[in-house]
Amino acid sequence: MVSERLVANAGYVAEFLALIGSEKRLLMLIHLAEGELSVGDLAMRVGLSQSALSQHLARLLRLDIVARRRERQNVYYSCKSKLAREILDLLAGLVATDKLPSSRLQKYDEGARRFEAA
Repeated sequence: MVSERLVANAGYVAEFLALIGSEKRLLMLIHLAEGELSVGDLAMRVGLSQSALSQHLARLLRLDIVARRRERQNVYYSCKSKLAREILDLLAGLVATDKLPSSRLQKYDEGARRFEAA
């Protein structure tokens, strides 16, 4: 049975999923769900320049997925979306229980190890 609320909110849900469908934005949310980070720290963790990161953050801000806080000259971001946190928990559970194709996961695990070693 299809949820009427899901049907009524399909546009927002599709836009939300498209935003977190980007590998870099997904990584950003994973790190921001762990706690507030400065732009510089977040850029370093996801491997983006601060200007590229700012463009991604602007899109996440537009949908009210992240929060921004300014302290003197520093800007800090955090994940404020309960929906984003729940989706991250769901994805973590799927990965942990091998419900995603293992051949794809292996490929990404190897790529992540190469990136961390660099």
